[in-house]
Amino acid sequence: MSSRNSLRLFLLLVFILSSTQLKAQDDRDREQQLNAFELIIEALSEQNDEGLTDDTYLQRLYDIYEDPIDLNRATEAQLRSLGLLSQPQIDQLLNYIDRDGDMMSIYELQAVPLLDAQTIENILPFVMVTGRREVVQPTMRHMLFNGKNELFLRMQRVLQTKDGYRDRMEGDSTIAAPYQGSPEKLYLRYRHKYKTRLSYGLTAEKDDGEDFFRGSNKNGFDFYSAHLFLRDVGPFESLAIGDYEVNIGQGLVAWSGFAFSKGPYVLDVKRVARPLKAYTSVNEANFFRGIGATTSWKRWHLTGFASRRKIDAGIGVLDTVTNSIDAISSFYESGYHRTLSDIAKKKTVEKTNFGGHLSYYSRKFSLGLTAMYTGLDRPILTDLDPYQTFRFQGDKLVNFGINYHYLWHNIHFFGEAAMDDNQAIATIQSAMINFDAPLQMGIVHRYYQKDYQSFSSGAFGENGSPSNESGTYISATFKPFHGLTLDTYYDLFRHSFLRFEIDGPSRGNDYFAQLTYRPSRRTETYVRFKNEVKEKNRRIGENEEAGASKELYNTDLKRLRWHFQHRVNSEITLKSRVAFSWFDSGTEEIEKGMMLYQDFNYAPKNWPLTFATRFGLFDVASSDTRIYTYENDILYAFSVPGFQGKGSRFYLMTKYELNRHFSCWLRFAQTYYSDRDVISSGNEEILGNKRSDIKVQVRFKW
Repeated sequence: MSSRNSLRLFLLLVFILSSTQLKAQDDRDREQQLNAFELIIEALSEQNDEGLTDDTYLQRLYDIYEDPIDLNRATEAQLRSLGLLSQPQIDQLLNYIDRDGDMMSIYELQAVPLLDAQTIENILPFVMVTGRREVVQPTMRHMLFNGKNELFLRMQRVLQTKDGYRDRMEGDSTIAAPYQGSPEKLYLRYRHKYKTRLSYGLTAEKDDGEDFFRGSNKNGFDFYSAHLFLRDVGPFESLAIGDYEVNIGQGLVAWSGFAFSKGPYVLDVKRVARPLKAYTSVNEANFFRGIGATTSWKRWHLTGFASRRKIDAGIGVLDTVTNSIDAISSFYESGYHRTLSDIAKKKTVEKTNFGGHLSYYSRKFSLGLTAMYTGLDRPILTDLDPYQTFRFQGDKLVNFGINYHYLWHNIHFFGEAAMDDNQAIATIQSAMINFDAPLQMGIVHRYYQKDYQSFSSGAFGENGSPSNESGTYISATFKPFHGLTLDTYYDLFRHSFLRFEIDGPSRGNDYFAQLTYRPSRRTETYVRFKNEVKEKNRRIGENEEAGASKELYNTDLKRLRWHFQHRVNSEITLKSRVAFSWFDSGTEEIEKGMMLYQDFNYAPKNWPLTFATRFGLFDVASSDTRIYTYENDILYAFSVPGFQGKGSRFYLMTKYELNRHFSCWLRFAQTYYSDRDVISSGNEEILGNKRSDIKVQVRFKW
């Protein structure tokens, strides 16, 4: 045995004997640790006024949970897909294995620089260590009939009657309710998996208010999605048939999957993923339908894809000199088809995509070239709003991109530059710097011209699309001693042209800091502060009529949170939180918001039932001070409600696991408002001051 291997074996024995952090865990313990990503889900919801609806990330985590990543064969893309490791941590982990050879045990993670006890515990449910062995190539028949099968059935609804389900009276006539279907939301999902090599399945969903086996949905559900996905089969590194995702570079040209942005994991700004992935979500807007394949030769990889599907859009009339033609007035991406107006927008436009990506990849250097064509079967209608002057018009768009990464000592450089066929450009250049413990830093600079256009992008930024924005983001993670972590970032951004309700070039900044203290494996507490300053319109004059002159002024949103959680024993976990928000519009009094809650989670080891419950109070002045909170939910779903008004919130969720083949979930939640007698407005209006939600789900595994 070599001296290096002898030393590693000695250190490994020391780790095993002295470790109090990496104890063996049963399935219930591992399942509780899946909450490690709830901070990310909450942060993403705070950035989206309509809340987070894409469950792709959740499903991917559960897939990895069931088939953990073998660290001795792990790729950067696999480790990044967790969202629980920073880029410097990933680099150190892969460098450790490259330098010292295969890990002998999961306990050896403690020897990897930058991996502290908390990070290791977060990733434990998703990783494993095995020795290298001959890989037996299973036959296609074996993979098709010898994998894991799952069938999910879910029903949820609001118990109170919304206005959209009520008939109207006009004079002596009765007008049918706007919502065409029943108030139940239904979900069906079947999936077969053979490790990471094969996946095929069907997903179907009917939203509340949509027809079911009648009216506009005579074939049952409103949305169907099916996929067949193969990996490392024949000449293909991956092969996707049906619905799939395309994820390339840093998202300037094509990124249809889940992507992190600014949030509590301040160093998670690099997009890394396999170019093609199976699509299993119910988001009806952001996926490809057709065929895609990746093949490789040594370090070269070539991906090609083609997609054609119907999408939702509003159709208007564009007058020309000779005639009138149908044109797209707006895209409709909510996925709801409840009213006659919604149904009229359903699958009105055919969208075609095809493209390719050629890349050279090694651990320290990669370079890729991308081209993608997007075609619509009718043009986009000209809009007269000034802020949409540079919005794409026409029916064809071509995008090109070049992306790279380079690892030089302790600095990881990466970025992408893209151009559309109008020669508008977008670039993003980044670096992650590892100063060894206790400091890691990152910097991201983006420059997106106001007329750059891309239909399928998902790049880092303030807007959500790489257009009309430039900015610099600086982040750092500092761990001065065991158990204490400071995560912080500062983002300074500018928009060179008008935006919605912003009649001029504008700028802003975003500051975030979170101090986390973890005195033991059972206890964690953190304090978080976030401050966003943005410019918006202010009307000048005595009236608010259209055409009144405007000037820009600063709005200031501050958020403060204190969170505490303690695992009393292996069965009981307590969580407490107090959150505040302040919004200064610059023209009125400062608006305030406050929420506090207490969680109680009970998972008895020798009983098939588990429970999770919460009671909270909130007093939130307006939508500008809305406070979001992550709630425990049924498997493959999540709840992150945003609170506004004054009242209380309660939920109770229970899971019953009859055996390894059958499980069921029941969840009841109720929000009580003390400051109103009517909840929401329009078709969503509820008469009364209570809103009650129920979810039921069953799972069959074989």
